[in-house]
Amino acid sequence: MDFCGKANVLKSENGPDFSIIDCQGSVADPHRGFYFHSGEDTTAIVDGFTIQGGYGPSDGPASRSVGGGIMCDSSSSPSLINNSISGNSARNDGGGIACLNNSNPIISNNTISGNSAGGGGGIRCFQSSPTISNNTIIDNSAQAGGGIFCISNSSPMITGNTIANNTAVGFGGGILCSGFSSPVIINNIIKGNSAIGHSLGGGIFCLNSSNATINNNTIIGNSALTGAGLFSGLNSHPSLENSIIAFNSGGEAVWCDDNSGFSLTCCDIFGNEGGDWVGCIADQANINGNFSADPLFCDTAAGDLHIDGFSPCAAPFSPCGSLVGALDVGCNSFACGDLNDDDTVSFADVEALIDFYFRSVPLPVPLKVADVNCSEHIDLVDIVYLIYFVKGAIPELCCLNTPAPPDRQRIYTEQVDIK
Repeated sequence: MDFCGKANVLKSENGPDFSIIDCQGSVADPHRGFYFHSGEDTTAIVDGFTIQGGYGPSDGPASRSVGGGIMCDSSSSPSLINNSISGNSARNDGGGIACLNNSNPIISNNTISGNSAGGGGGIRCFQSSPTISNNTIIDNSAQAGGGIFCISNSSPMITGNTIANNTAVGFGGGILCSGFSSPVIINNIIKGNSAIGHSLGGGIFCLNSSNATINNNTIIGNSALTGAGLFSGLNSHPSLENSIIAFNSGGEAVWCDDNSGFSLTCCDIFGNEGGDWVGCIADQANINGNFSADPLFCDTAAGDLHIDGFSPCAAPFSPCGSLVGALDVGCNSFACGDLNDDDTVSFADVEALIDFYFRSVPLPVPLKVADVNCSEHIDLVDIVYLIYFVKGAIPELCCLNTPAPPDRQRIYTEQVDIK
């Protein structure tokens, strides 16, 4: 379908499950779902369709096969919202969606899954900076940039997405930016992506003077032999703030070459197979609010990456006093004063606190759970408070993660003072 430059609105009546455009494209008979190339703006809308089975024709740059599902070219910037874009492919670029030559569409609330291409299995940007928000970009594959590939001065806004289980044979399992491209990557879940083969940059890969801004992301469970979480090379200097990089496998959390680097502020790097604060970021550990502690996700196995109320990444407890990661508190695994983690507060917890205080016996819970009078240190008063609570002499304890009185809202760290 070609809108021919007009502000058409194509909206399904019953959503993508019931409105399916099956392109039935192939190498021998290539065609895609939509072709925008006449300067359409965001008033041209595609809303609520499944676009599947497309194969990108060779009408891209130098007759390359691009844009398996949707192609935006020549300053064409439609609104692509609430669609399912799945099972499309292109020999070269943009299996799901290709954005070329100053085309800056709004790509929002779509499921972009199971697409494949040479570059950018899900989305490919070439000299274009679309807004990519609140999408599920999952199970796509490419030679480079399994989920999203940004190249040649492409600096999209990538916010609020789940970018998961995408695969790149060479570089950038989740997101790849290269060639003076500086995407803004905010509030995304980037998980389970992998770079195989060359195996560089499981979560995010930046190359050739690309200076991404990466804030409030959760980058977890990605894999690559080098830079399992993030990779930076050839004069690229991304910045990270308030982000979690945890439990990535293969290589180190972050890798940089000699001419590149990362600037990190208030980031939690923890549990990465190849090392946490190592290599080019070793000198940034424990400064500028950076730390290494278990984020205490609610249920990693079930995919719930909200954090526990006592997480060191929760705003009341993080070194910067603000949320670290993409998702806020979603569970409370620990009860104030339950120091042996048996779901009750009893004299057994008093004994555990006495053993901790006098005999340095470790507690199986965050230390904040033992600060039962919210004094920001653990001392004999906490033991007395806990005894009084168990005996029923005081009605409640204070270290619950509900907002404390203003004079108590100071910064906690995992290392609560012991006096």
